[in-house]
Amino acid sequence: MADDVNPALRAEIVGALAKIEPVIEGLLDLTKIDASVEFRQFAVDQYNEHLERERLLNSVLADLDNVNDSMATLEANGYPAPIPSNPDAAVFRDMEQQRLELLAALEVFGSAAPAETLTVKLGVAKDKA
Repeated sequence: MADDVNPALRAEIVGALAKIEPVIEGLLDLTKIDASVEFRQFAVDQYNEHLERERLLNSVLADLDNVNDSMATLEANGYPAPIPSNPDAAVFRDMEQQRLELLAALEVFGSAAPAETLTVKLGVAKDKA
């Protein structure tokens, strides 16, 4: 497998997960306390927001795993080396003939004439006051 494409980000996300997991457990406990409706609703809202954050963090980790897998597959395919192209002699002769015919066809259009003159008109200078 390829090296982790972003070990610093992975470490950051793993660290964030380690911090949020006990918070989620504590918030779950708070939702069960016999307290005012407002208090319990606040605890439930916070619990749900932290669960969503945990879901997003886990999603990033899964995406990093997918990128690592894709990089390993790409490297197994020979990346970053170019894809070898070794046509046999007959195919190469055909390619060369096609190239020559294309160049001959392009001569019909001639070449773009280079510019013969260039005119520049400058405006009146104004103070930047």
